[in-house]
Amino acid sequence: MSIFTGSGVAVCTPFDKEGKFNSQVYEKLIHFQINSGTDAIVACGTTGEATTLSKDEHIKVVRYAVEFTKDASEKTGRKVPVIAGAGGNDTAACIEMGKALEKAGADALMCVTPY
Repeated sequence: MSIFTGSGVAVCTPFDKEGKFNSQVYEKLIHFQINSGTDAIVACGTTGEATTLSKDEHIKVVRYAVEFTKDASEKTGRKVPVIAGAGGNDTAACIEMGKALEKAGADALMCVTPY
């Protein structure tokens, strides 16, 4: 049985005025989506900001998504998987990022074929 059913939402990555990742707003966005019935959260996916993040920031955003979905799942009783964006134009870097995101707790990876 697939863990993916229904709709997955690519949640935007919010930043503060200094250009730093805003985890408090991110948590609100993720909880809103889960409370609204979203079936999966896509972190660093197709919303575009993943290309502006450093490797460490990218992993951090996914780690927070995993943490926030677990928190929401405990409250709602619904397990919501995290699909992490790991695509890019360098095959070796994509593999390395995929392994790091798996360690961060992502349930699945979304990858574009490297150019």
